[in-house]
Amino acid sequence: MDKKGLLLGLILLIQVPPYIIQSRCEHRVTDNSLSERTVTRAAADMNAKFVFVVLLALQVSVALCDLPAPDEDLVVKYDEMKATFKRRLENLWGKMQAAAADNPNAQAAKDAIANNEKVGTAREVFSAIGDEVAPVVDKARTGLLSVYSYYLRPHVGETLQQSIDKIKSVLDQVMPADN
Repeated sequence: MDKKGLLLGLILLIQVPPYIIQSRCEHRVTDNSLSERTVTRAAADMNAKFVFVVLLALQVSVALCDLPAPDEDLVVKYDEMKATFKRRLENLWGKMQAAAADNPNAQAAKDAIANNEKVGTAREVFSAIGDEVAPVVDKARTGLLSVYSYYLRPHVGETLQQSIDKIKSVLDQVMPADN
């Protein structure tokens, strides 16, 4: 067992509320044939088993954190689909702005939003949050792609690709990526 798993196990044992361990280990002696020493020994055995199970579970969870890198072609496909979807959204946004340009109420709303300090502050806050969260999101995305690539892709890869192709054909009609 590595140091990281052992440290996590110790931290978990320290944070476990005492009533959980005590409730598992205290046994009421209703039969006079059992001595107090037997009950204490049984409680100690229960504690040892509990510690062993917790350390084993932590070792397994730490082992699951070391995932292989996702396939390069999967990462390229993901990046292409992400870029295409962003282009679709930008194209849709441009069409919505062009349609609203003729409407005087839309222009007044746009000016009011542009001149509002709260909107500018909210934009700055959300931009800063996005910058801070980006590395975590990238790490999570890489982890999910690794899990998919290693565990799921051999079983559901073809079906998922066919579904994605069908969705792309519908999106090309409804929300095209190019003007």
